[in-house]
Amino acid sequence: MATKPIRIAELPVISYAFCLLLTVRIGLSLGSFKTMYGWMLRPAVGRDRQTATVDLQRALYLFNLAAHFVPRTTCLVKATAGRRFFARLGFRCRLCIGTRRDEKNRFEAHAWLEREGKAFIGDEVSSGFSLLYSPDDHT
Repeated sequence: MATKPIRIAELPVISYAFCLLLTVRIGLSLGSFKTMYGWMLRPAVGRDRQTATVDLQRALYLFNLAAHFVPRTTCLVKATAGRRFFARLGFRCRLCIGTRRDEKNRFEAHAWLEREGKAFIGDEVSSGFSLLYSPDDHT
């Protein structure tokens, strides 16, 4: 199914996603997850401004599109930035970090976002991971 081209009204949404992803990517490279996540939970400047109205599927598409332009965007970067991005658009979600053993018994970790109990960022590989930690359960 072909996706509609980006509308002018969506430019602030995709720009915001790109800026968040880049900020988190740099922040996690230079500092700790705890510091970065704490910063992401702070109230946004200009919070009362109305952002372009998009539904969840369109917001997800725009977010993933922006992620393609940020080098070395990991699941943790996407989940951390996505937590703030989707909250700003009015979609509550929960950041999850989980672990599992692969077929060769190697340790793996993964981060994803859940909405209404279902993974929607990082969902392509979140199955089989046991939830280890969710900072949203402790805020």
